[in-house]
Amino acid sequence: GLALRGRVSIAGSVGGPPEAPRFALTARVRRLALRGVGLGDVTMRTDFADERLKLDLRVRGGLVEQMHVGLAAGLHLDLRAGEVAPRWAPPPRVDLQLDRLDLARAAAFAPGLAMAGRLDAKGRFAGAKASGRLDMTGRSLLFQAHAIGDLDVALGNDGRTLDAAVTLASPLADRVAVTAKVPVEVALDRGAARWRSDAAHALEVTLAGLRLPDVMAAVGGPPVDGVVDLSLGVDGPATRPAVQVQTQARSLAWQTLTVGDLDAKAAVRDGKATVEVGLTGPLAESLRLTAYAPVRLAPLGRKPVDWNAAGPHGLDFDLVGVQLADFKEFHHQEGLAGRVDVSADLEGSAVTPRLEVQVTAREARYADRPAGDLVVTTLVDPQTARLGLRWQAPGEARVQLDAEVPVALAPTEGMVAWRSEASHRLDLTVAGLDRAALAPFVSVPPRVEPRVDLKLQAAGNERDFNVTADLGGTVGLPEAGLVPLTGRIELSPTAQMIRLSSPLVGQPLEVQVDAEAPVAALRDGTASVLDIPFVVKLALPEFDIAALAPLMPPGLYQPRGALTLRVDASGTAAAPQLDAEVRLTDGALTLVDLNQHLNHVQLDVGITADKATLRKLEARSGKGRLSGKGEVAREGDGARGQVRIDLSQWPILKPGVPRGVIKGRIDTELALAKSAVDVKVAIRDMGLRLIGSNVPAPKPVARNENIERTDLPQKAVTEEKSAGNLRVIVELVDPIYIRGAGADMQWDGRLVLGATEGNSEVEGALRSVEGSFGLLGREFILTHGRVYMPKGGGNMPYLDVIATCQVDEYEVTATIRGKPTRPTLELSSDPPLPDYAVLSLLVIGAPD
Repeated sequence: GLALRGRVSIAGSVGGPPEAPRFALTARVRRLALRGVGLGDVTMRTDFADERLKLDLRVRGGLVEQMHVGLAAGLHLDLRAGEVAPRWAPPPRVDLQLDRLDLARAAAFAPGLAMAGRLDAKGRFAGAKASGRLDMTGRSLLFQAHAIGDLDVALGNDGRTLDAAVTLASPLADRVAVTAKVPVEVALDRGAARWRSDAAHALEVTLAGLRLPDVMAAVGGPPVDGVVDLSLGVDGPATRPAVQVQTQARSLAWQTLTVGDLDAKAAVRDGKATVEVGLTGPLAESLRLTAYAPVRLAPLGRKPVDWNAAGPHGLDFDLVGVQLADFKEFHHQEGLAGRVDVSADLEGSAVTPRLEVQVTAREARYADRPAGDLVVTTLVDPQTARLGLRWQAPGEARVQLDAEVPVALAPTEGMVAWRSEASHRLDLTVAGLDRAALAPFVSVPPRVEPRVDLKLQAAGNERDFNVTADLGGTVGLPEAGLVPLTGRIELSPTAQMIRLSSPLVGQPLEVQVDAEAPVAALRDGTASVLDIPFVVKLALPEFDIAALAPLMPPGLYQPRGALTLRVDASGTAAAPQLDAEVRLTDGALTLVDLNQHLNHVQLDVGITADKATLRKLEARSGKGRLSGKGEVAREGDGARGQVRIDLSQWPILKPGVPRGVIKGRIDTELALAKSAVDVKVAIRDMGLRLIGSNVPAPKPVARNENIERTDLPQKAVTEEKSAGNLRVIVELVDPIYIRGAGADMQWDGRLVLGATEGNSEVEGALRSVEGSFGLLGREFILTHGRVYMPKGGGNMPYLDVIATCQVDEYEVTATIRGKPTRPTLELSSDPPLPDYAVLSLLVIGAPD
């Protein structure tokens, strides 16, 4: 199994009496090989006489240029008495010499190590205390194909202390040095070695010029750049050790982030641990941290650290001048910028600490808009957590928040609890909150100028509290000027009140909400929210909605009309009383996307606790008229209702589709339950008369150098999820006819939409009954027509239409498929013709 090869010769002699024997043995092996690796020539001589044993082993060639091991020791040997014992006079001696060991060839016995280089060693140890020294050198060392460098190792023993010194000159670092002294007494004559743990120990580790990119490449680590110097020192007895570490790092960088220069110190000495860290560079103007804690390194064999949690602790941290824009790849927030400073101070014991943290942001920007200056302060002690916030927004707006929350803080037990029974406090002041302050966070309509003031105060505990808030300000509207807005909120454990009022264009808006919620009983579970008495009143008589034009979406233009809102609600949620109405008279509105103007809009809706009634809905567009009525009433735990819409000569003017007028009736039945919604839509006597199929291109938008145009942010299209089960049935009770502009068709059919949470599916289709349409001046007769919703096709219907036209002896077939917005048209003929010939046949009446 060893696969040994070589030529062996042995010679020896034995003599002397059994009580004092002597012998000599010489063994030679020429061209020794193990597992195919040549080990060279081996000579071993052994000589024993006069109680003195000598051994001499020499190897030449193979893995080494030369290796010598020599042993001389006293030995008592009595074969008659069967006694063997060492003799310590004269002192024993061991000599070792190793010249040019080839590690690459030696690695054949351990292929996984993949090492290379040259190793030399020379040493001698003598006497019962094994006093002596061993020196080793490694040159041009490699491990796993990575250059390690040159290594020097010195080991010494004087009988009382073991000492070691290691130095490394490596491509990874300028210098690596380790020195150590361990008090160990060796007594080979007694067969013992004693470690003196109470005596002085020493360990020094020095690492200079460690190049992090080379290290990371060698170990497969992340992209880190910089040069590091490190020193570690340990001294004192093992029962009371002291440790100090110092690090200096220059030009640190991680990925694309340049960090700067780092200096750090840490020490544990005389029962106190200290840390000092400093950082300068592009990451921040400066970083400084100092900390201390009552920590003692425990003797070996016990827990490594003895921490006195009740002793004094301290931390002082300052981070100055962090630029948020430099951290974009970490916060991934476009348009976030500003300068941030952070400070933290900790004092007291770990049992009763006091921590204060302050974060300051100057010249902040969010979404590429100025966001002002922000200061946040937090103060935590074992009984209370305090929060302070000061925000000076762009312009004159400012926000001030002060809060105090009682807590029970026990860090040593890993516990932070809220003391809900103790006193709380909250003060919030908002002054002059306007467009400039809101713009980075919310979209304010272009012609609306808000200005809001708010004063909120809260105090008490969960069972006895008082909250008041006063709201004031104005909203600037082009049609109404500055509209005042006032409000007040009062909350207590047994009563709650909200008041809001504003004279909108001379019409008073009044909102009143009163409730008697027993907060403590609700929290204890002895009361129900369904039994809370409440009163809600809202009144807005004949308000001109033209003033709301700046607040409307871009697709709604020039609203007008007199809007009346009235709500009177009282009782409880379990037994409510409600009387409300919504009325709009002389209304008008332009639907920009549909290119349609509505006028003579009349709306009258009445709402009670049991029923909502659409008493009147009327609108005109050109010569077209729309009217509707209906109601939805409570039915058990759900509701049921119906709505009827009548259309007469209603124009279709949307750009990109054929113009026409539509007439007919739409009846909708609605059934609502806890977990299901059923909608049935019946379309009756519906007809579409096309006016023209040539739709003009939209006119270009007029330009005005005084108007700045911006693109509104586009929301990602996501599939909406239904809260429960939804079923919608759309049925053409009477066939719908489409006539005009060369078309004369009738369609009928039925569509069923079923939706559950996250899934929807449409079954059924609209199908052509009969008809024809014009294409390229020819009349095509429908042979197949279908409009359906494909699975996985979203909310866009698909067309599948086939029609034929006879031109002389040719029958031309037109196939139209795809989305209505971008259908595909294929033309074919029987007898077959090339595509261009079919088109020529339809246009000029001949295939060529």
